[in-house]
Amino acid sequence: EYHIVYALKLSQPGAVKDLLASITSLAKNVEEPERYVVHVLCDEESQVAMEEMASCYRGQLGSPPQAPRLEVQLLHQLPPVMVDYMSRMDTSTGSYLPKVADASLSRLYLEEYVPAKSKRVLWLDPDTIVAADLGPLFRSNMTYGAGFAVDSDFDLQKDFLHFMP
Repeated sequence: EYHIVYALKLSQPGAVKDLLASITSLAKNVEEPERYVVHVLCDEESQVAMEEMASCYRGQLGSPPQAPRLEVQLLHQLPPVMVDYMSRMDTSTGSYLPKVADASLSRLYLEEYVPAKSKRVLWLDPDTIVAADLGPLFRSNMTYGAGFAVDSDFDLQKDFLHFMP
């Protein structure tokens, strides 16, 4: 299986629309959708909205084998080592220590959200548009993990607007 992970904060404007566009672009561009599992990580406050989005996705695209499987998962408690580290940070900024992993921190603990047998996991930001099959990335021979980012010169409005649901 190919595991794709997103984490979402509903406080971000347009977050659900961006996520649905990203997952839809993924579903439309992969060659073997039945091999993909999409994990959407969210906090308890966002869970109902994410389940509704998942229902909309399934209604639009279907279920495997026609479309990747979609799973909504709650963010886990932060590990004690992270709680300890964050408690030592400067608190003069007025920031608070979250009880659960912030969406941005969850990428540090991806192994907690996918099956133990998973060999690779791909983290995508919710505003990422997938324009090609990701299978070759999962099948490529890698000795070490890698990180990739999009070139900042691309034009989202011109090149990818047609993927919006």
